[in-house]
Order: sequence, then C-alpha cells, then structure tokens
Amino acid sequence: GSTMYSCPSDFFNNVGADALLNIKNEYYFAKQRKHFKKISNSVDLELKKSKIIHSTFEGGWYKWFDLRNYQNKLDGLNIKNSKDLTDYLGNNLGLIVVSGDCFGVDGLTFRLSMIDNEIHIGIRKMVEWLES
Repeated sequence: GSTMYSCPSDFFNNVGADALLNIKNEYYFAKQRKHFKKISNSVDLELKKSKIIHSTFEGGWYKWFDLRNYQNKLDGLNIKNSKDLTDYLGNNLGLIVVSGDCFGVDGLTFRLSMIDNEIHIGIRKMVEWLES
C-alpha cells in the first residue's frame, strides 16, 4: 500500500489521471463526496457534545483529533502520549485510530479514517467516556 501512495509507478499515475479526467467518473466522484460528507456530518454531531479539538472535513476521508483538553483525565489513566491513547481507545472502546506519532506529531493526537457509516457510534462512546 505505501508504494501506491508514496511513490506510484507510471502505470498508477496514468490510471489515476484517467480516473480524474474521464467525465464518465463524475457520477462516481459525486456519490463518494456525498458518502464521506454524510459520515463526517454524523461524526461532527457527536463531537459537538465535547471539548475535542478536531479538523474540519475538506474532502479527505479522515479527521485529525487532539484531546489535550482532557489531559487531566488521561493523565489519571496513565495515558501520556498518542500511542497510549490509541491503545486505550482500541482496547477499551473498540475505536481503531492511527496515533499522532505515526505522523510525527507528539501529544494526545490521532487520525480517524471516516470510511465506516457507523463510525459516529465509536465517537459517541469516546465522547461519553471523556465527559464522564
């Protein structure tokens, strides 16, 4: 996967260019934008109930989160960094995310891929846990 994303061959460049430039694909792209926007909106509704810092949806399929506003609670659980945080979220809430340190970002950060229609349920669990 990393080869496809970080250094694609000429073949993949040509396939990507055709996909983006072929007018027949516009319906597919519109459908995908609508799909990801619906997921983002459901996540944003859950986040309104919290003090979680997060990125806004701009067309990607992920959001960036920073839980520094919950540092006291997380310190009490010995969660000191993004790796500790993502381990806890996965093991205790079933919320699978990518730790911020994978992107060179220290702190209580992570990235969430918004590809599942039900991901807002995991966000709801996280918000309830943080706010309790």
